[in-house]
Amino acid sequence: MNPPFYGVKTVKSIPLDEIFRLIDTHALFVGRWQFKRTKGTEEAYQKIIKEKVWPKFEELKKSVKDDGIFEPKVSYGYFKRSQILNLELRTSNSEPVPLQLVTIGSRVAEKCAELFKAGKYTDYLYLHGLAVEVTEALAEYSHRNILRELNIPFDAERPLPAMARISPGYHVWPSLADQKEMVRLLNAGEIGVELSETLQMVPEYSTSAMIVL
Repeated sequence: MNPPFYGVKTVKSIPLDEIFRLIDTHALFVGRWQFKRTKGTEEAYQKIIKEKVWPKFEELKKSVKDDGIFEPKVSYGYFKRSQILNLELRTSNSEPVPLQLVTIGSRVAEKCAELFKAGKYTDYLYLHGLAVEVTEALAEYSHRNILRELNIPFDAERPLPAMARISPGYHVWPSLADQKEMVRLLNAGEIGVELSETLQMVPEYSTSAMIVL
């Protein structure tokens, strides 16, 4: 399989609407915003989702666009096996090995901290939840771009398989220390990302991954 290049590229101009359309709204509404059906009928629950949750979602998307607090950036690249020997994770022997790092920047983290400090916990919950899912949607966006560049077909109407994008510190790839190498390989500083002393990415709403082909 021939990649379009070996090395790293950064993408700093990404339309938010392209990312928003990839948001997992079920994960956002139920998991992040805690709109779970605990009692009542399914019809009543769906009425709440339609009349309260979807309008809040649309309102918040417009707000973050108007305020410019989401600044999506991607650093990604294709590597030979010999270039990633310092990573503990081993998949197949195929090449290239695609890696990616995405972030939505520091402004949203600052806004979330401001809301929390002011005791605006509901507003914080909404914005934090959206930021987490937008970060995941940006990772999906980058993943899809990599597949397109490699001429690998996928179903654009469905999310890509979860196990096709794996990150350091999770059960399949438990070595969180590998974040150091990911940050180095992907020139994370070019998109404003660094690691804390505890190997957490800063800004908070950032994530790295290896794409499993």
